[in-house]
Parts: sequence; structure tokens; C-alpha cells
Amino acid sequence: MYLLTHTLLWSVLISIAFSDRILINDIVDRLLEGVSSTILQQGLDSINTEDLEHQWKYRWHFVKLKGSLKCTNGKVKKLSTIRRTGDSYFSAEGNKMAVSFSLGLQKLTIKYKCKATAKHLIKFHDSIKITVEHNSIRGEVSLTKDGDSCAASLERLETDRLDGVKIHTGGGPVNKIKDIILQAVYKHCKGSLLKNISSQMRKSASSRLGSQNWCKDIPHLNSTV
Repeated sequence: MYLLTHTLLWSVLISIAFSDRILINDIVDRLLEGVSSTILQQGLDSINTEDLEHQWKYRWHFVKLKGSLKCTNGKVKKLSTIRRTGDSYFSAEGNKMAVSFSLGLQKLTIKYKCKATAKHLIKFHDSIKITVEHNSIRGEVSLTKDGDSCAASLERLETDRLDGVKIHTGGGPVNKIKDIILQAVYKHCKGSLLKNISSQMRKSASSRLGSQNWCKDIPHLNSTV
């Protein structure tokens, strides 16, 4: 009897609750508050990111410049400032359930140790700090119901925006020159940096999804019937 009732309830849930997407902004906001607290409590406010390497050339009239940039020991910081930046939805197609979301970090900071050269002009090896004013993270989590719990799997997580970027190597006139050079080179490295951050965030998020009972935190799964 329990199995039959459970099957019927699940069928009704699929046919009624998921005919359209359901807006779940309030629920995602509450989830993110818990995520932010956990990040701070467990010392997970930063993640490592991959090295950056770029060869560049610049020409202005008869002036030609070329150089290289290699950045290592990268860390993405302030993950605990994660917030929702757009609508979040709960939906289903057939027997697949999903939560889609748009997020961002209020205080995204990236740190590297970089070695840069501009031939015949400057050469330096410094720690740099990159602050990002505007960023966007888009993703989707698929859900599989198992009794009273729901297992989650990360389907997509992409950092698709890094704007208002400022690069700092320190104070003084020499550092300002370094900042200007790195700011110009960054435009050519932006794609690689977005890819690196997305990759590391996917790894970090995937390893932690299993500890979340999405059935408990998204009541639409159980209260729609």
C-alpha cells in the first residue's frame, strides 16, 4: 500500500507541480545564507585557481612592444559573499527535476604571484591583487528523489562575467606603471581567467552537493500535492 501511495503521489507531483517553472527566489536566498555560513565556519572562503600564461604583442604606429605574463599560486577569495543576482526556478521535464540559478559574489578578489615582462621597457615579479566589481555565475542542479531525500548533481556552473576589474601591485609610481601594463594584458587573459574560475568552482560545488537534502529545503517537492 505504501509503495502504491508513494508512486501515485509522485506521479501527481510530476504532472501538476512541474507543468511550468516555479519561482523559488526566497528558498534559494535561505539556502545561500546557510552556504555562506558553512563556508566561513569550515574555512572555505577561498579556492585555488589554475595558472595563467600569456604572450602578447602591441603595436602603435611605429612603436612595437611584446612581452609575456605568467601567474601562479592563484586564489579566488570571498566565496562567502555569494548572493542571488537573478531569478531562480524549480522545474521538471519528464522525470528530471532541476533548479536553475543566477548568482554572484559581492566581494570577489583574486590573488596571484605574477612574472611579467615588456621587452625593452619593464620586467617584474610581484604579488598582485585583482578586485572585481561585477561578476555573474550561472548554473543548474538536477535532482533525483530517493524516498524522503533528494540527491543532487551539478549540471552546469559557469562564471560568465568579470567586469569592473582593477589590478593592484602596490603603491608608488613604479607600481602604477605595472598596474597599467597588467590591466592592458588582462583584457587578453580574461577568457582564460573565466574558464579557470568556473572549473575550480565546479569542482568545489560538486564535492559539497551530496550533503544537501534538497527535498527538505525545497518544499515544492513535498507540499504541492
